[in-house]
Amino acid sequence: MQKILVVDDDRSMLSLLRVRLSDTYNIIDTDDPEQVLGLALQHKPAAILLDLMMPRYSGFELCQCLHSLSYTSRTPIIVITGESSQRYKAHCQSLGARDSSKNQ
Repeated sequence: MQKILVVDDDRSMLSLLRVRLSDTYNIIDTDDPEQVLGLALQHKPAAILLDLMMPRYSGFELCQCLHSLSYTSRTPIIVITGESSQRYKAHCQSLGARDSSKNQ
């Protein structure tokens, strides 16, 4: 079973995603953005679901960091956010997030 790393400071969102995805994926999750790099290196997830708006480190910063490292640069990063602005989409893509709409 493939692993998915879910990063969101909202524990209820983490719980919801775990319930919805755990039949298909092995879910590793954290509400602490400071743990993301260590978890990504330790568990080698097939993809990372990443919230944009978190304390200490934003999803933008984490996306850029993960994309800049050779070990995690090819790991798909899927942004999850309550924001609906198109400007976030373009900015996240420039930082290394994938555009899933192009695969449909």
